[in-house]
Amino acid sequence: MKRLLLILSLIIISSSTYAQNKIEVLYFHGKQRCMTCNAIEKITKEVLQSDYSEELEKGIISMKIYDISLEENRDIAKKYEVSWSTLLVNTWEKGVETSNDMTKTGFMYARKSPEQFKAELKNKINTFLKK
Repeated sequence: MKRLLLILSLIIISSSTYAQNKIEVLYFHGKQRCMTCNAIEKITKEVLQSDYSEELEKGIISMKIYDISLEENRDIAKKYEVSWSTLLVNTWEKGVETSNDMTKTGFMYARKSPEQFKAELKNKINTFLKK
């Protein structure tokens, strides 16, 4: 019985610590989208699926896409003070969220220098994963 309680305690402690340290990639866009906006979303998805599939599967990294023109997404857009296309790579450590805006990087590189955008995005994510 003591052994079972010990095992359950270790599982709960490790899963709660594990669940608190995560990365959320949030992409916000409007109803009308330009080629750069579409490229940012496409490349971000590609990077996550090709380089971080294990982390996605384990829930360490997640990606959510929000159309801010929809009523159902207004509250989340308001929370992050988003009014147009925005790419955030946010970290959660010990229950505290840190927001990292990568919109400027996306607009600078996604269409004309996609490899540079991929490198910048991976660098940011790897910093948070401490790879």
